[in-house]
Amino acid sequence: MKRLWMLGAALLVLLAVGLIPVLSQDMGGDEPSPEEAWKKAQEPGEAHKLLAKMAGDWDMNFKMWMAKDTPPVEMKMSTSIQPRFGGRFMVGEYEMTEGPFPHKGATWFGHDNSRKKYQWIRITDMDTAMRVYEGEYDEKAKAVITQASYSMDWQGQTFDVKERNVWKFLSDDQFTMEVLTSYGGEPEIKEVEITYTRAKPVAPATQDPHGILKKLQGDFSVDMKIWMGPEPIVMTAPLTYNWTLDGQAIVMEYDASDMEAMPHKGVEYISYNEVTGEYDSIRMVSTSGAMTVWSGKYDPATKTLEFKADISGVMNGEKFSGKSRAVYKWESDNKYTAVVYTKYDGAEEEAKEVEMTFTRK
Repeated sequence: MKRLWMLGAALLVLLAVGLIPVLSQDMGGDEPSPEEAWKKAQEPGEAHKLLAKMAGDWDMNFKMWMAKDTPPVEMKMSTSIQPRFGGRFMVGEYEMTEGPFPHKGATWFGHDNSRKKYQWIRITDMDTAMRVYEGEYDEKAKAVITQASYSMDWQGQTFDVKERNVWKFLSDDQFTMEVLTSYGGEPEIKEVEITYTRAKPVAPATQDPHGILKKLQGDFSVDMKIWMGPEPIVMTAPLTYNWTLDGQAIVMEYDASDMEAMPHKGVEYISYNEVTGEYDSIRMVSTSGAMTVWSGKYDPATKTLEFKADISGVMNGEKFSGKSRAVYKWESDNKYTAVVYTKYDGAEEEAKEVEMTFTRK
């Protein structure tokens, strides 16, 4: 039985979502040492939660005023902003193909915990200079306000420029940025207004007659029970499936390097096989060169999808093999469960190894 539990752990690498949160506990007590305070200053804090709202794919409505009291030039663009270095920074790239100044650009956003300042940098293929902005959150304006001072050459003249940006986060799916500029000490004028609206998920190109991929796509909180011994390990983790391959499949990647029992990374693709009428899943992990291939049909009457797979591997120098099935059942489009059972070769009966409840965020 002990060996069965160990083999269950190996199967978990192939099955479970693997997003194991790092647990910490504030024990209270004495003031933190200088070393502890320094370390805390290097970690993402409360201010970074605001920056995290930028993560995702965005449609941009860009307005530019070329002269005072004139209608703006309006353009459409898109950008993808993603976290980098453990959420310390948010990085985005864009390309402006319309308007008077077509160009490509990149932006880095961050917050200096030591100085309590928001910062961002913009670089483009129109200039060799880095525009460096810095500022704070204005509680009254409900906005992050950043400033920069620089010199600019324009039509044979050099101007001293003071630029102010106002970032407002209207909801989880929309934020705005205004650019207000003063040239050579003249009164400030509004030059740019950008509205970022979260892009809608790409509709699946596959037939997917039961809409299973659409139900799986998105951000979920997962409550898990994992049997690696007589009592289950209980934990909660986030999980995200996104469209890939022009909407033919969805993909999920995870990093469980902090998992004490079995540190690893993994990726899973799920698609609908239009020839067989089954859903297919391929799962790969960093601890093995094997691909585990699952297939199964959806039963509309019971709202259940049952995947089946032949499994094999090596654990502690011993080879194992068997048959697994993963039973997915939907309560609604926003909540479903998955239970994994395995019968190892040589075992008398099937064992339940993983039980998960997915709730859409």
